[in-house]
Amino acid sequence: MEQTELQWADYLVFGLSLVFTAGVGLFLSLYKRKNSSTEELLLASRSMHFLPVCLSLLASLLNASMILGAPSDVYFFGTAALPMAIAFNFVGPVAALVIVPTFYNMKLTCAYEYLEKRYNYAVRIVGSIIFGVSLLLFLAVVLYGPSLAFSQVTSLSLPVAVGVTGGICTIYTMLGGIKAVIWTDTIQMIIMIIGLIVLAGVGTNKVGGFGTVYQIAKDYDRVSFFEWNLDPRIRNTVWSAFFGQWVNYIGIFFSNQMMIQRYLTVSKVRDAQLAVFLMMFLASILIVSVAILGWIAFAFYKFDPLIQGRMTKGDQIVPLFLIDILGDHAGVPGLIIAAIFAAALRYETLKVSALRM
Repeated sequence: MEQTELQWADYLVFGLSLVFTAGVGLFLSLYKRKNSSTEELLLASRSMHFLPVCLSLLASLLNASMILGAPSDVYFFGTAALPMAIAFNFVGPVAALVIVPTFYNMKLTCAYEYLEKRYNYAVRIVGSIIFGVSLLLFLAVVLYGPSLAFSQVTSLSLPVAVGVTGGICTIYTMLGGIKAVIWTDTIQMIIMIIGLIVLAGVGTNKVGGFGTVYQIAKDYDRVSFFEWNLDPRIRNTVWSAFFGQWVNYIGIFFSNQMMIQRYLTVSKVRDAQLAVFLMMFLASILIVSVAILGWIAFAFYKFDPLIQGRMTKGDQIVPLFLIDILGDHAGVPGLIIAAIFAAALRYETLKVSALRM
């Protein structure tokens, strides 16, 4: 547990991953450049398969802030926020059965176009501006979170990490269009899912099994799924985790341009609906799994690494845990770090792509 930074092999894998990410966008851009059109650039000519669209929708929900923040929240405060994993399952079906057919049958290309048809052009412009401002503000959080965390295990400074992420995502999004975004989302999500499974599996084994993990979490009050107290001073309750996120997901599933754009990239309404339902299932599993990772980290550390000075912020627990668990396997931490880092890259890409509408 002495190692605190990535090895040279990890940096190599990390760098190659970023190069590959940019390469996908460049390839799709050059391959389609002569025959590209507005519909190809923004909606992939409505030719995408529902599986990559599903993973891209999943990427819209699981950004780097959640992947790094959820385990940290569980590590320090328990699982009271976990009901949020249930909330979007009450929103997704309505999106699939009502919102998707509405936008698809109207032959729209973006959410703002609906505002113009329903009201007028001025409302469309106002809606676009509000959405754009909100995205720019949230992008700062999405980029700062993982950059802060990765400073724990790399020599990258915050400005360099933010600059690299923003530069690469802008290049391949602007050149490759939505098709590049969806396919890179698919590849990155697969790598990240496999990486999280490996990290959780090895960590659980080193602690002594999931039974031990759960018992330690229970003994130290980290198991509290449903807190019904109405006291607003309590950090997480059902009211904030479930109902608060339910309202949030209504906005995301019903009107967020990132989601609407992906609904419209498939050839049939049924395919878009399948993508939404499958995404709901996978998202539920992943949110719970990421939260359990917080339990595993809590059971693994005998002493709080924050108190020991091994990290400066609570959000650095996942990268530190990764180094401590898989640091002896050269290249593996770099691949998983790259996948998590790609979540920030991926989310900014989704935002930039949506802003182009």
